[in-house]
Amino acid sequence: MSEPTPDFYANTVVTYEVLNALRLNAPHCRFIYLSSAAVYGNPESLPISETQTPGPVSPYGFHKLQSEVLCREFTQVYGLATASVRIFSAYGPGLRRQVLWDICQKVITQKTLILQGTGQESRDFIHALDIAKAFRVIACDAPMQGEVYNLASGQEVTVRKLATLVLSSLESNCTPQFDGVVPSGTPLNWQADVSKLKALGFTTSVPLVRGVNTFANWCLAELVGV
Repeated sequence: MSEPTPDFYANTVVTYEVLNALRLNAPHCRFIYLSSAAVYGNPESLPISETQTPGPVSPYGFHKLQSEVLCREFTQVYGLATASVRIFSAYGPGLRRQVLWDICQKVITQKTLILQGTGQESRDFIHALDIAKAFRVIACDAPMQGEVYNLASGQEVTVRKLATLVLSSLESNCTPQFDGVVPSGTPLNWQADVSKLKALGFTTSVPLVRGVNTFANWCLAELVGV
């Protein structure tokens, strides 16, 4: 939030450079842009459909939205095949950031669990395996005319519920505590309408309970070698 410049270059500028390079050197490429649910900010209603007006609340969200506009530009002006995928809360072994990692590493290394917010903030989680599956569906079957797709499970889960799932997987008796402070630029509640992606034939294959258990076990192996 305090230093938006690096994010602008890492998102908007890099996206332009990639699109322009494709225009010049690989004009028949089908380009999938990895966008984010951050473009929605705090949505008007849930579940969030792709037709809702974006309302980013962070530089990251604005830069993702700008990059989507660039994709549409290169489709409409230059005929490049593009689609943007608004990924909600991605997770899976290997990801050492965001709320699921935060919960696991605190429980494993500190034996306590104090988190930001109230616990009623919610997210819509999607496993990395399902993200890869969705990319294949879009690459093969989407019209690629600059359109956008939500990528999520379609299920809203509170952070408190997520913490409970992690504690169960780790067989921990910690009691989740929340400091009541929601950082600026952090949306409160997310749940995606994924009907547009399902219409292409996409379905999720990793239930949250199983995915969280796998992730928690990976964290144990990474942090304590179990």
